Amino acid sequence: MTEWKHDQLLNDLADYCRKQGKIVFRDQNMGPAGTPRPDVLAINKSYNRWNPTVFEIKVSRADFLSDIKSGKWTKYYDAATRVSFAVPAGLVKKTEIPDKAGLIVRHDKVWRYAKKPTVEPIDNFDRWLWMALLMQLDGW
Repeated sequence: MTEWKHDQLLNDLADYCRKQGKIVFRDQNMGPAGTPRPDVLAINKSYNRWNPTVFEIKVSRADFLSDIKSGKWTKYYDAATRVSFAVPAGLVKKTEIPDKAGLIVRHDKVWRYAKKPTVEPIDNFDRWLWMALLMQLDGW
């Protein structure tokens, strides 16, 4: 089993999402200072099925348990239709994942969902998030 560091796992998941045909943003604020900052935000290249998905990278049990206890992950539903925890194999059991959240696991050579997230429809991003995403695309 590979010992993953946070940024290694984040970059590996971002590459996986890109290979799935998604637009990927890493470590992007969802608005002004103090708003949630997901590790990976992946969006389908589609006008009607864009389904923004947030992935929260966890490489330690303490960090995972802290997020679950604080409920931090639920704030991502303001800008995402789905939220999943992304972890290395063996770190988290799917029974530990809250009802609406998903779990995607990095095995030796592949990412695989252990639990699919519930889809929570949203109509649009707010202006702050659109601007933050556009600025990142422009290389600001």
